[in-house]
Amino acid sequence: MATSAMTLFSYIISESFKELYKEPLLLKFILDRLNFTFSESLKSICSWIIHYGIGLIFVIVYHILWKYKIVPFTILSGVY
Repeated sequence: MATSAMTLFSYIISESFKELYKEPLLLKFILDRLNFTFSESLKSICSWIIHYGIGLIFVIVYHILWKYKIVPFTILSGVY
């Protein structure tokens, strides 16, 4: 849910400022620059999978940090 909310926010800001802040599209450009020979639709799918995969990694890291009390579970730590 957090990754979806962040993505929605990025799309809104991207449209508001007429700049490219759309993470999946930026990831697709990276795949293009790395000369992957996938079809455009497969690159798009892979970029979304990478995007949500990174979001999942962040959730797992935060879970570990809070579970083992490496970072206290407070509103301030949630802002980080």
